[in-house]
Amino acid sequence: MKENFISITCTPAILFQPLADGLIGVSNSTKAQNAQEFGSSVHNIVDAISKMVEETAQAAYLVGVADPRSEPGRPGLVDHLQLQEMQRNIQNACQAMQSSDITDKHVSRAQYCFALLSLSYLQFHSI
Repeated sequence: MKENFISITCTPAILFQPLADGLIGVSNSTKAQNAQEFGSSVHNIVDAISKMVEETAQAAYLVGVADPRSEPGRPGLVDHLQLQEMQRNIQNACQAMQSSDITDKHVSRAQYCFALLSLSYLQFHSI
């Protein structure tokens, strides 16, 4: 019983730490105007969110399989194609910000994609 309690209480901390580190990195790199570190931090955030979504889906599957009253599955809450497109847009914007040819459009696109990704994450975890 004690092992289950430790597992349940430690899991959120383990899952959220990379996300928290990425958000701190975005904040710090923005203040320092370090585009390369900003890109790296955004990449870490995307990886952390992708991992959380994957692990959440796996946990939901296991819970569903274990419940004798479970019903057949329905379409997922996360649009993986949209998530991949946002990830590509963020990566492209970060690469553009690392070059000397950066425009306001590149910065705006990165901010927009990052905001959408953050909102998607918050929506997913409020369900």
